Parts: sequence; structure tokens; C-alpha cells
Amino acid sequence: MSKDAALGVCPPYTLLRTRHGPMLVNGNDAVVGRSLLHYGQYGEPVIELLTKLPLGKGNIVEVGAHSGALTIALATAAPPDTLLTAFEPQRFLFQNLCANLALNGIRNVEAMPWACCAQSQMLSFVAPDYHQPGNFGAIEMQTGSGSAVESVAGVRLDDALPRGKLGLLKVSVGSMALDVLHGAAKLIGLHRPLLYFDADLGESRPQLFEWLLAQRYRLWWHEVPLHQEDNYFKASEDIFLERHDDIDTTLVMINVLAVPREAGFEVRHLQPVLGKQDAGPD
Repeated sequence: MSKDAALGVCPPYTLLRTRHGPMLVNGNDAVVGRSLLHYGQYGEPVIELLTKLPLGKGNIVEVGAHSGALTIALATAAPPDTLLTAFEPQRFLFQNLCANLALNGIRNVEAMPWACCAQSQMLSFVAPDYHQPGNFGAIEMQTGSGSAVESVAGVRLDDALPRGKLGLLKVSVGSMALDVLHGAAKLIGLHRPLLYFDADLGESRPQLFEWLLAQRYRLWWHEVPLHQEDNYFKASEDIFLERHDDIDTTLVMINVLAVPREAGFEVRHLQPVLGKQDAGPD
């Protein structure tokens, strides 16, 4: 190939070789993109946990796939014939997700440009400026649509998923997690999948925990430091270091793993959730 035919990529993207393959990375994203840009990986403890659990046979659903940093790793590690359905409602992020799936030749992922909720309806959100710094995974969905915001179809997972056993449902939508689970109540009751979601739920956390406990799930906290010393780029600087009350702490994501009681196995290295009012890890 002629050197003149080699192309770079347009802002805001950088094309990187990451731990799990080549990716188009938007470094303006304060969490996912920044981690990939500096460390060549994002959320590695999540990948390690979910790929080592005894999932058995079953498809994977990821609600809030962002740009695919975890999607690609989960799809690559999944057993043969596993379908991963990835939902990402932000159009700009969805395009980024699809580009990264194509760059890695991923064949077992079906990407959907929809939001997931308790009932089918139109939703809307204020789209961030993806060419400026911001946390692009932290948007808030609202019901209805309008000219000043971006509109997207909201679907129930009970209606939207293809046939086949569901083994893992991963949800990263903040305070809308309970709405997503309500929209997947039939699937959860039928297939009893493992559930994994971020615990940034605001005031809805007790209600979500109460609902899961009523569905006979056991819950464990999963702390995920964004800085990993053994990162892919071998970068020593902790770019997520924060200072509070003269104490330096690294930014940690708090997630929750939920396992059906009848599964009969313990997650001994994680701290259990003790009830609906549990405030989080010590």
C-alpha cells in the first residue's frame, strides 16, 4: 500500500491498539475514552469478573454499551454461538460502537440504537457536545420528545430480544436501571440470568434492591478502580486521582452483581449487599 493511501482519523477520534483490539477512541469522554487513551483499557475488573463466572449457555444483553469497550471483550470471550445484543441510544456513541465492532471483525454482536425502559415509548435527552470534554455516559433520559433535544425509541427488553436463553444482562444506565429491569421482568423470570449493573442509582437504589431481592436474587458489591497498575500501556500515572479533605483517592466505580438464589454458588471475594438500605462497600 502506498504511504499516500494511509489515512488518519478525524477529530475527536484517535485510532488505538487497545488490550482487546483496535478501537476508535474519543478522548473527550471523561471516563471511558480517557481510560482507553491513557491505559489502553477500560473496566478490566468487570471483564475479568463476568468472563470467569459460571455463565453456562446463554446469550448476553448489554444495555448502555457506550463505544464498545466492554462489548468487544465480552463478545470475544463468550462461548461459541453466543449472541450479544448491545443497546446504545446516543447516536454519536452508537456510530462509534459500530465502528469498533467492524474494526475487530466481531460477528456475534447485534447493535441496537434504542433505549431500554419499562414500557415502549419515545424518550429524549440533551446530547452533549462530543467534541468537548464531558462524561458522555451520564446523560439522563426523559419521556417524550422535543425539537431542542435528541429523541430515541424506548423499548422493553421483553419485546425486543431475539429468541434464545438469556445468560447475562448487563445494565449501565444509572438511575434508569429499575425501568430496564421492569421491562425485562418476563425474561428475568423465565431465564434467571446473571445481572450486573452500576450502582449509581440515586434515590432508586433501595427500590431496585428490594425488587431484586423479591425476585430471589442474591447481590454483591463490585468495586472497580479506574486505575489499574498492570494496564495495557504500562502507564504509572493515576489520571483518576482525586483529592478530598487532603486525602488522595482514585476514582472507583461501584457496581452490583446479582445471582439467582437457585444458582447455588458463592462469590467469596466480593462483599454481599445486606439489604435494600445497604449504603455500599466499607
